[in-house]
Amino acid sequence: MIKRKFSIVLLLTFLFQPVLSEPTEEGFTLKVLKRTDESFFSNLAYECNECTFEQFEALTLQRGWRKSPKQIIIPDGELLSHLSFEDVSSTLDLIPEIPGDEFKLIAKTLEGNIVDISFSG
Repeated sequence: MIKRKFSIVLLLTFLFQPVLSEPTEEGFTLKVLKRTDESFFSNLAYECNECTFEQFEALTLQRGWRKSPKQIIIPDGELLSHLSFEDVSSTLDLIPEIPGDEFKLIAKTLEGNIVDISFSG
């Protein structure tokens, strides 16, 4: 019985391991965030679906930018339109190996509230 549980866990782990050298496409989201200084929580979020996990990990960002955690998108879907704001670039070219602007503006966080803070975050 223990062997069976162990093999199922291994199988599930294997099935859900991302391929590091393939573009993430629509199933994952790799985002970079830029603070806008409108409020403590305000950020612009740019997503890359053409990036590989390796390219995203190697990405070095300028001050004021940070990487968001890698996330699986559930349910699967697509953006019906692209965001645009005055004086804000709607696309970014951060990875030279990918032709064109690979990061696309997908969100702008305006405000938020801290619900709970514990020792671990």
